[in-house]
Amino acid sequence: MKLNLKYKASTISKVERENGKSFFEMLEALESPSVSGLEDLLKAGGFDGDESRFDEIFDEGIEKITFEIAEGLSESGFLPKEARKQIKNALENLQGEVSPKSGKTAKSKQ
Repeated sequence: MKLNLKYKASTISKVERENGKSFFEMLEALESPSVSGLEDLLKAGGFDGDESRFDEIFDEGIEKITFEIAEGLSESGFLPKEARKQIKNALENLQGEVSPKSGKTAKSKQ
């Protein structure tokens, strides 16, 4: 999965107005992920897929989505590259992966 998210002030501002949260409040979804919080960050990055595409992305796992968002933020200049490296390392070191459907921890697919 490669989402190629491109964060721009205009799309971030639009999502801020739509959901009543500041961009920095939305970034909290990276620390403590929620489906709606990650959806807001995907939209702020230019994701414009329908519900089935959204569900398909979440089938990949929350960790992968979180990294894609961090990568897009970093490449767009909204997150330092060092922070992206730290997130990538943390995700790679995870022992398990949370299943988006059941919420249960499963062994990592490697």
